[in-house]
Amino acid sequence: MTKPWKPYACTVPSSGVTGTCSVLSTVHHVTHTEPALRILADGKVTRGLIYDESILNDSRTTVVWLSPNNWYDGSRYGCVQFSFDFADIVARRKIYWVEVREYKRHAYRFIISDQDLSKLPITPYDATKEEGPLRQVGEVWYWNSEHTAEFLLDSSLLLHYCKKIDFIKHHDKFCAAPGGCGELGHDGTNPAGRVLAFLLSRGFRGFNDNLIVTDPKTALSTAAERGILRAYEQLSADLSGPIKSNDNVDAALRAALLQLAIGEATLAQATAKLIGSDDLLCGRLRELVKRHFKLEATALKF
Repeated sequence: MTKPWKPYACTVPSSGVTGTCSVLSTVHHVTHTEPALRILADGKVTRGLIYDESILNDSRTTVVWLSPNNWYDGSRYGCVQFSFDFADIVARRKIYWVEVREYKRHAYRFIISDQDLSKLPITPYDATKEEGPLRQVGEVWYWNSEHTAEFLLDSSLLLHYCKKIDFIKHHDKFCAAPGGCGELGHDGTNPAGRVLAFLLSRGFRGFNDNLIVTDPKTALSTAAERGILRAYEQLSADLSGPIKSNDNVDAALRAALLQLAIGEATLAQATAKLIGSDDLLCGRLRELVKRHFKLEATALKF
């Protein structure tokens, strides 16, 4: 009997063989802005029920969705992307084949677990032996990137393992969120502003490494710079309020950033209008970023 993963098999590159597999190093959890803020506040991606027409739909299995895919037309899942090393995800866990979902581009699914899943309608999968879409040779993992890969982790995922936070485009027409969302077609700029406003206003420094690059030199990531600039743009508007001392400006700025983070842009702008000038807002935001990240925000150097 042909194994269900056989039609999606790929060939590992080797001496004299070009191969059809791609190296699998990073997987992503992509979500909308509101869930992303909860993830940051909780310090983990909390697993949830499977809602589509999966064979696991009625099993009450809860999972965290991960994929190595990059969506050319934009993601259906949101604009905020948390990235993880795949090796960290599979370490000390077993892999099981679940199914294929026949979308326009077929999606093959595996579930990853350290629990006994013998009661589920799934099949154990050994990536070192099976000729399928997921392969392992030594310490290197490979995947068939001609199709969509979906990995279901049946435990919550601590952000301790997160390597990078980024902001990507949402699909123009399609959204996986029940009832849709308000981010269709967004390029990730507004979510970036809200996420950076959240981290700065709350003083959450535990995610600094996810927003800093060290090659060729230590600097804020493009994603971080993008978010900081967007937050400034949404708060600055020919300000001429009564607040001019640094301490009072800092208090008003943090309040406005928090309002911006939770989606209250109009209230955030009203709070920012209490600040004496755009230059004062920019200067104190620049100082807040410097204290938070121990780095300068080049986006605010104008």
